[in-house]
Amino acid sequence: MAGRFVPDVARHAGDAAKLAGELRQVLRELKLDAREDPRKDLRGEFTPSASYEPIPLRFFFPGAQGILALEGKLLPLDGPPHEELRHALNFLCQEVSGCRFYVGEEPDGRRAVFVRADVLPNLDASPALHARDLRQALTSLCAQRAIFADPLQRVQAGQSWRFVRDTLKALK
Repeated sequence: MAGRFVPDVARHAGDAAKLAGELRQVLRELKLDAREDPRKDLRGEFTPSASYEPIPLRFFFPGAQGILALEGKLLPLDGPPHEELRHALNFLCQEVSGCRFYVGEEPDGRRAVFVRADVLPNLDASPALHARDLRQALTSLCAQRAIFADPLQRVQAGQSWRFVRDTLKALK
């Protein structure tokens, strides 16, 4: 019986500290102000144009590896997540490629719904991060917020998770 495949991310993903330096440079290039929080993550806001509301962001490196994760807050939650919200988030994780939706905690301990996208560094060349790739990922998070924040809020308030599914169908 063959062993389970385990990718050597540490070997190929690069150094998180080096990538963090490149991230700061790209953020300056995009004119995005990000501040370090107590956990050493970078936090800021982004909006690609006036037609979008700014999305609060967190930039971090899961497992201290050289893969950049972008987390955007979709909406705060008052109280525990509704069971229908859990179904809606599972549905979105399956249907929206490149993004993960989940309930997490804000720095102040309150719960919120977040969307996350990972940016894989360019492993073969320097620089490892490009402004256009980061801008595209950030714009995607803004689009997810514009599309799904209101439907998810309605589901949290008691509507069926199918309301989110119908929203997605309407886009296609």
